[in-house]
Amino acid sequence: MNNVVNIKDYKEENTPHEVAEVICLHCMNRWISVHEQGEWLVNWECPKCGKAGGIIYTGQPLPEE
Repeated sequence: MNNVVNIKDYKEENTPHEVAEVICLHCMNRWISVHEQGEWLVNWECPKCGKAGGIIYTGQPLPEE
């Protein structure tokens, strides 16, 4: 993907965050999301189709650093 965003450009370094694989149920686009802890998925927009309200976690375990 060419649209990788560095979270440090937008948030304080100590902001609690989560890393998860998510999928858009509108267009089936999958990506690895790094987001603030406690964000509501219903408010997210898909980076591919631009629709909101259809993003869910896939449940894929991701290794810790």
